Amino acid sequence: MRESFLQFLFSSSIDWVRTGALFAVAIAVCVMYYRPMADRRRIFLRFAFGVAVFRLLFAGVRTALQYYAWMRTELTRFFLPPHQSVAVLLHYSWTHFWLNAIVSIGAALLFFAVLRALRAHNPRYFEEGEVELGALLALVVGWPHFVVFVPAVFLSVVVISLIRDIFLREAYTALGLPFFIGYAIALVSTGYIIAALSLTSIII
Repeated sequence: MRESFLQFLFSSSIDWVRTGALFAVAIAVCVMYYRPMADRRRIFLRFAFGVAVFRLLFAGVRTALQYYAWMRTELTRFFLPPHQSVAVLLHYSWTHFWLNAIVSIGAALLFFAVLRALRAHNPRYFEEGEVELGALLALVVGWPHFVVFVPAVFLSVVVISLIRDIFLREAYTALGLPFFIGYAIALVSTGYIIAALSLTSIII
């Protein structure tokens, strides 16, 4: 039992823990968005901060587990001090665990800045908390799903706007639904799209 648990911890399967936790956040945020509530901006920002901290903590846990995994055998101990510089472990952890978390957070911050600029230019396209919601879902979806999430969001806006204009004669479309559609599309299709376009080099 203990060996099976350790094998799970040291395998890539542990990434499903992160995926499951972030999916649960997305579901919770979706429920909150469609329920009447006050101060959505602050709530979504708190969720975003929590997701950012979770991504960094997860990278730290993976780093500690990597160190423990290398300590378990004579062969892999060679990668650790005093046989090698601690830089070997740090470089491995940076490229395999930390870089993805940092890029995911940076991409979400950039998207947040773009949405805020769009809201400042034309605030009538945004309902309360939608800028923060977009940044939160960008952070939840992470890298490399972000590169599919953003185009999917704006394509959804166009399609939904056309449908609302033709059938409902409504000129404006709230961004909440397109954000969730973009998240769902990115979640299920990013791997296929990256492979089809030969963009595997962006995976970190």
